[in-house]
This record gives sequence, structure tokens and C-alpha cells, in this order.
Amino acid sequence: MVLTTGSVLVTLLSIAFVIVCFLLILLILIQRPKGGGLAGAFGGAGGSDQAMFGAKAGDALTWITVGLFVGFLLLAMGLTWATDPGDGADQAQQFTMPVEGETDAAATTTDEAADTATDEAADMSDKVDAAVETVKQTAADTAESVKEGTVKAVEATGEAVDKAVDATKEAVQTVKTEVEKATSDSEAK
Repeated sequence: MVLTTGSVLVTLLSIAFVIVCFLLILLILIQRPKGGGLAGAFGGAGGSDQAMFGAKAGDALTWITVGLFVGFLLLAMGLTWATDPGDGADQAQQFTMPVEGETDAAATTTDEAADTATDEAADMSDKVDAAVETVKQTAADTAESVKEGTVKAVEATGEAVDKAVDATKEAVQTVKTEVEKATSDSEAK
């Protein structure tokens, strides 16, 4: 970590600022308020004339509080000045026009990146279109296969029904023949 004069200054100002803030808070809390306030609530000397620093402590604490407040303001302004990168005019981006014959490397790089992205998008679009066509062709082939399979299944079912009908006719004929034979045998007896 490289320490620069600016970072050391900011660090020191920040430490001093935190210490002043802490002391200011403590000092305000121990002062005798006019209405009894928080110091009396904690059993402090807020209600008596004999405070921790004597009878005239109110005057001394008031001046110390004012001094710490001024230090607080000065440290706050110093931190703002130390951490501020400068006024907006110094930090504004300056745009320059390329001199005739010169090319701006950033613009060229940006243009090349845009061209590459456009080419990649066109390639991706072509791949998506090809995939869509493949899916459409596969769906059409599947539909045709299903149609052909259905026709074959219907034909096979028709043939099976025809065979079943023929077998049933033969069975009926056989039963008829047997019944006639049995009837003629029973009449002969």
C-alpha cells in the first residue's frame, strides 16, 4: 500500500474528527442543563451548584464546548477539502478532435467491437433460423411418419378384422355342419 501525502492527511483529519466528535458528545452530556435534564437523570451533578469541576464549571464547560464545536466545523471543512477531487472544471472530461491523418484508437476499437458484435449477432441469427428450419422439418417428418403409421395400422387392423370375420364364418359353418350332422343322427335313431 502506497501512502501519499493526501491519504496521510485524510487519515489524520479523520482520526482527529472522530476524537472531537466523541469529546463533544461527552461534554454536552455532562453539562448542567437548565431544566435538570439528562445529567440529573443519571445521578450526575445536573441539579446542584457543585459540579464535578466546581461552582463555575458551567462557564468553563460552555467555553470548552464552543471550542470543540469550532474544531468540529474546521475538521469537517478540512476533510471535505482533503477528499474533494477538485472543482468540476478540472475533472471534466475533455473531448478532442483527432488531427487529420490520426485515428482515435478508442473509436477504432469501439467500432471494431461493434462490428464484431454485429457479425456475431448475424451469425447467431443464422444459426437460430437454421435450428427453426430443422425443427420444422423434423415436425413435418414426424407428422408424415405418424400419418403413414396410422394408415398402415388402419390397413393392418382391416386385414385382421377380415381374417377374424373369415375365421368366424368358418367356425359358424363348422358349427352349422356339426349341428346338422347331430340333428340327422338323432333323427336316424
